[in-house]
Amino acid sequence: MENIGTVSLDEAMPFISEMLKNGNTVSLLVKGSSMFPFLISGRDKVILAAVTIPLKKGDIVLYRNHIGKYVLHRISRIDSDGNFEIIGDGQLVADYPVNIESIVARVISVERKGENLCSKNIKWKLFSSKLFLFFSRKILVKNAIKKGSVTSD
Repeated sequence: MENIGTVSLDEAMPFISEMLKNGNTVSLLVKGSSMFPFLISGRDKVILAAVTIPLKKGDIVLYRNHIGKYVLHRISRIDSDGNFEIIGDGQLVADYPVNIESIVARVISVERKGENLCSKNIKWKLFSSKLFLFFSRKILVKNAIKKGSVTSD
């Protein structure tokens, strides 16, 4: 299929919402580094589906944040009121609270170098594990401290 151009997510959202509402899936090319190292900008595609089952910790979702920007991040916690804490794998600060109405879709699979990864795939499970996320964020903090953007006090 020939690439005939790109549009912003804001411009595409009415079409995406309609596709999801009609039971279709939508494929989006990943842009940005907030989900690194699991998702690589310009290389990986995510396959989105409507939220038809209860979301759980570890799910990757497309949501609209408090400033109106569409973001693709992972659910890190669900509080007793049903609000979500959502953070990128390569981020140190989470969005909270995010309500269910702000969530547009969930990622059901990732296309990477001709391979299709779903949540049952060992690579997906590795990148979603608490231990992996802990160490990757620890490295982010160390690098931020070295650059002087975070103090160790």
